[in-house]
Amino acid sequence: MDYDLKNKNKILIGTEIKNNYPNNWDEISRAYRMSREYRCEEKDCGVIMKKYPNLSVAHHINGCHFDVRPKNIKVLCEECYQKRLYRGDAIHLSQKVSNLLQRLRREQGIIP
Repeated sequence: MDYDLKNKNKILIGTEIKNNYPNNWDEISRAYRMSREYRCEEKDCGVIMKKYPNLSVAHHINGCHFDVRPKNIKVLCEECYQKRLYRGDAIHLSQKVSNLLQRLRREQGIIP
C-alpha cells in the first residue's frame, strides 16, 4: 500500500515506512547522492566523494526521514553530517575517515 502524505505537506516515494524511513531509502539515497555527484552540499565544504561514495550521506533537512522530496534532502560528507548531528563537533568520526576527507579537500583545492 502506498502512503499519501500530501495532506501533511509530505510526499512518500515508496511502499512502506520502516523505522521512519521508506523501505527503499537505500535506493533513494544512492540515486540522490549520485545525481549530486557525491558532492557535499554544506556551504563551507563542497568535497567531492565520487571515488569514495560511502563517505557521503543523504541528510533530511527537516528531520523527517519519510519526507524524501528532493528539496528535503542534502548530500553531506560524513564530517559535515556528524557536525550537524552533534552541533558542531564531529565526535563520532574516525580518524581514518577524517584524514581521507581532509586529503580529498586538499587534492580538490578546497583547503590549502
